[in-house]
Amino acid sequence: MTFYYFGVEIEVIVEPHNKQQPVPAPVSDHLDYWYDKIAKALRNRKGSDQQALKAIAESRRTTYRSTTDRHLTWWITWDGSLIAPEWPKHPGVPLEAVSPRLETRKRWEDEIDAFWSAMRAVFHMPRRVLRCGSHVHVSPGRGSFHLKELQAIAFAVVFYNDQVQQVLPQSRRNYHYCVPNKEHSRKLKGKSISAVAALINAVQSKEKLVEIIQGLSKKDRPVLWNFHNVTKMPFTEEPAIGTVEFRGGRCLRGPVRTKRWISFAVAFMILAIQEFKLPLKSSYPSCSPSLFWQKIRNAAATENMAQHLPESFKTMNESNRSDITDDPGDDYPFDLPNARFIPQSGSTSDVEV
Repeated sequence: MTFYYFGVEIEVIVEPHNKQQPVPAPVSDHLDYWYDKIAKALRNRKGSDQQALKAIAESRRTTYRSTTDRHLTWWITWDGSLIAPEWPKHPGVPLEAVSPRLETRKRWEDEIDAFWSAMRAVFHMPRRVLRCGSHVHVSPGRGSFHLKELQAIAFAVVFYNDQVQQVLPQSRRNYHYCVPNKEHSRKLKGKSISAVAALINAVQSKEKLVEIIQGLSKKDRPVLWNFHNVTKMPFTEEPAIGTVEFRGGRCLRGPVRTKRWISFAVAFMILAIQEFKLPLKSSYPSCSPSLFWQKIRNAAATENMAQHLPESFKTMNESNRSDITDDPGDDYPFDLPNARFIPQSGSTSDVEV
């Protein structure tokens, strides 16, 4: 039976309920207090197996977690992309939450709901956010993609780039942490679809595919679809974890949109593998954003994830303003990458932490 593993990284700036304890600059040791607090709140909640969630808090990312550890627990830490030069002293807490490895064949939604329940117990979710986003890592249940599957996904990244851009909120389009692959890659710039198909058909290794779709240096990592984890990169000692990473999701501040962007990332890779068989053809029929979205929903249905995707892609990109308040704790329609953080007012939560 086919199924998929995935993990989600959530980068957000949040405001503690207790605003009498403002947090100094992000490099301060005061972050330990808040990271430990959210980790404790997670451990007080249960996942789909009715076991207490596992969580680790670490405010200093001196070394990345080992391959084994990163799959087993929620990890609460900080990320440099959340830190701005003009950062003031305010109640905002910048954090990155990395999920354990979840499975499409299990009730992964319970784990997401439990995470956001813990977050709401400790923090106020802000109206405006600064340099925030989300990443979703996906791999097949057997652990890693075959080369032919990766070739299909890479081709879909190029072929469906315009349609994917229509799905993204405006703030995530061409954002410098998730540049479209076909605009970043030196191998793809100016190439026709037939030329891209020929390049990918000729690939004999995962390393060569990664070189084509984005490049092999560390500076090539922040693209919309990151393939660097499918093989060992020359700039790191970390082993390959076998995932393809989608970096274009909007800032997540509640369970509804978290499930949406997870489901989209998984469905895109399923669609790519279903639709683009090797050898790739030199041309394929064009596809409107609406038809593309229907294909995504159909692909999601194969893993029982379609219920998390709205009927229209305009709900995903938030141009349909009637849908912007459908996520608890998320009452502002757009991410504003260049905006200054503005704390909200609010009362102390009565939810047990």
